[in-house]
Amino acid sequence: MLNVYPAQTAINFHKEKVELILNKIGERNKTKNKIVYKLDKKVEEFIDEYKPDIIEGKPNILIELISKYDNLKLDDKEKESVKVIFEYVYENYFQKPFGKDFLNHLNVDTCVYCNRNYTLDFKNLNYSRAQLDHWFPKADFPILALSFYNLIPSCQSCNHIKGDGTKLIKKILNNENATNDEIQKWWIEDSLNKLNHPYLDKNDFKFTWFYDDSVYKTKIEIKPENDKTFETLNFNNTKEIYNANSEKELKDLLDLRYKYSKNYLDILCEKTFVELNLSKEEAYRMVFGIETNEEDYHKRPFSKFKQDIIEELKKIK
Repeated sequence: MLNVYPAQTAINFHKEKVELILNKIGERNKTKNKIVYKLDKKVEEFIDEYKPDIIEGKPNILIELISKYDNLKLDDKEKESVKVIFEYVYENYFQKPFGKDFLNHLNVDTCVYCNRNYTLDFKNLNYSRAQLDHWFPKADFPILALSFYNLIPSCQSCNHIKGDGTKLIKKILNNENATNDEIQKWWIEDSLNKLNHPYLDKNDFKFTWFYDDSVYKTKIEIKPENDKTFETLNFNNTKEIYNANSEKELKDLLDLRYKYSKNYLDILCEKTFVELNLSKEEAYRMVFGIETNEEDYHKRPFSKFKQDIIEELKKIK
């Protein structure tokens, strides 16, 4: 998983758009199935009172917000109404008209979870949309559907794998029969302690590889620096995703090291470009199509993965 370093322009853009949306959300909104919903008055009052936290509250503030929202004691019908309206408003008032612009301001081009794919999903030749995962699932926490720090740039694959997190959390809890209440409780009480949040936590890990004699195949391995990063990578299925889809990228790098001279990678990465007056970053970008600065990994797919593997290969004598 990559870290997100949001520019103030992205925060300002999001705030401007979502403030306008929340000002309208108390109106009668017609859903796709033509049923008209109206937010309960106490929900409207809650939105008015906590609007700044809803819009730009950090993840710990969002958890506090969930607790305050639960204190409204909504019945099932009222909860369903909030869920339907917020999902509809997110999709039609924010995602469709502003999703791509939001990504542009955020300046994140590839999936934060895997760094393998770009964050735009093409529905057809004439229409593309931004993929944004809700870290706190909007199905369970609809009041956070528009919150800045709950919107994570992702690819379609990772967004689908994560879904609402139900299967993954049942695995963490080691309880296939965990109830929805138990799963929501985990998000509120444990998620920020157990998982790295892209806007908050440093993800310290390295990609490496090994030869698996049992299947006569080279496999990708990941070395996390701490337990929280280990749990995050496991939650996001990072190793499984890379082993399923990145064999060719690994093979290409290993071929450069083992099929040519021992210093061929050094020559490619640095020496050849001295005369051209290129920096290391420019050389890697031209030869491997990646970024070498951590804060720029998001700009090109596989940057983190290839950077780690190349640096390890260069150490082999």
